[in-house]
Amino acid sequence: MAGLLLLAVTVASCAPPLPNDQDSSTDTASSPPANQTLEAPPEPVTPPPDPPKPVTIPAGVQAAWVHLFDDTLKTTAGIHRLIDEAATAGVNTLIVQVARRHDAYYNSDVLPRTTDDTLEANLDVLATVLARAKQHGIAVHAWYGIAPTWHAVYEALPAPSSDWIALAHGRDAPVDDRWVSRRADGTWTEYLDMGVPAVREHVVAVVDELVTRYALDGIHLDYVRYAGGDTGYNPVALNAYQQDTATTTTPRPNDPLFVAWRRAAVTRLVADVHAVTARQGVLLSAAVITWGAPPRDGNLAATRTGTDALQPWDEWLAQDILDVALPMNYFRSHQTDQADWFVGWGAYQADLDRRVNGHVVSGVGGYLNSVSNARRQLALAVQSTGSAAIYSWQQPTSEDADLFRQALATSGWG
Repeated sequence: MAGLLLLAVTVASCAPPLPNDQDSSTDTASSPPANQTLEAPPEPVTPPPDPPKPVTIPAGVQAAWVHLFDDTLKTTAGIHRLIDEAATAGVNTLIVQVARRHDAYYNSDVLPRTTDDTLEANLDVLATVLARAKQHGIAVHAWYGIAPTWHAVYEALPAPSSDWIALAHGRDAPVDDRWVSRRADGTWTEYLDMGVPAVREHVVAVVDELVTRYALDGIHLDYVRYAGGDTGYNPVALNAYQQDTATTTTPRPNDPLFVAWRRAAVTRLVADVHAVTARQGVLLSAAVITWGAPPRDGNLAATRTGTDALQPWDEWLAQDILDVALPMNYFRSHQTDQADWFVGWGAYQADLDRRVNGHVVSGVGGYLNSVSNARRQLALAVQSTGSAAIYSWQQPTSEDADLFRQALATSGWG
């Protein structure tokens, strides 16, 4: 997804302990007269949190998502080659995946180290990217996918640790330990449930470590949503819903109250993450859904984004809890309906970008299109919001990736 940008403590106090030779229950010599009252000790003072650091919302973003499902980011030489080529192609923001399924490709005390056997020994992918990108003036967003816990690539790999989220909190974990979501029909998914408080705490801990340990320009959230409109039935989440709404029955998937509650659960997660990134002066961006037909009359909630993904990303921008939205406008230009959807979503995003403090960077699914069509979509994206992101650097077109990159270098993004 796309690049960009430039973007505490509670002090506990207690009364001092009595000296070792003084027992308040037996020493009456120092007790006050009966008619004298002791002054209550002053209330402990909790200092206010540090104010957010200033964050600059960039314009003219030319970004590329770089994923971990090939060897591009797995060696120092590969990282250097990627960044040098990206700079030549006019990329000014890299959105770099740093965990595939909650396994770290960087130095982490929160996530287990990946067991990916194609990774160069002791390579800190994020630190290496940051060092090289700085030489070219390229902004770096650490791309962290939230909801999915499993992928087929792990079948041939040892588990990163017994605490790995897919084992400790996945669908095969003891039911009480599961953080994944359940469908209305009772089947369990491999997606984390946004209504489980432990999920929110886990995500915040991951982001907090990233922004304090690395000099990042941004955190980029992916899969910050539900897997579908019929999910959200993890027992912990369902119990929280019933307590919050004072209901006792199990809601239908399309129950308006349940729909609103799940959307609010995702929003709360984003808000909690934004509090962490804002404290460090780091931009928060997210890859957001644009499934199917674009909104009518600007009503995002009525689209599949609102009903299936339960992802009110327009509200996140309006509430200033998301700095940059990167809508994934992944449509095939050679199919008439999808070509129309691309144009319609672009118009909606251009209007939204004008109305909010944040920024919309239109994402292009180049991998679905020929070189010429991918170039055309990229130009339309720049036309709509002044910025664009290509998915992905490795597969920017369904045809010749090198030819596409050369076209960016020689002809630009517009």
